[in-house]
Amino acid sequence: MAENQIRPPVQTATDIIPIAKFKAQASTYLNHIRENNHPLVITQHGKAAAVLLSPEEFDRLQKIIYERYFLGVLAQGQTDALQGRTIPHEEVKQQLHQRYSQQKRAAHK
Repeated sequence: MAENQIRPPVQTATDIIPIAKFKAQASTYLNHIRENNHPLVITQHGKAAAVLLSPEEFDRLQKIIYERYFLGVLAQGQTDALQGRTIPHEEVKQQLHQRYSQQKRAAHK
């Protein structure tokens, strides 16, 4: 399955289990998650308490989230630059110098 491809939804009959059943068969369920790369919803008192993912699925989701965030930040930066919302390099240097000087003085008090 491609990295950004949408996964099938959680299957109620096989992917949602009570915590007692998970505890009794944890090894089996962990193997199932690794083999199928499909999340497992664990319930407690009849309500979803946790979602268990394979490490590969967790990494895939983190990458998608990061890429979307990163691309959004880049787009915002381009929009700011095109609309003239920029600060000259020297002004940024000056602001950073002032900020770090203040922090340094506060740390030595």
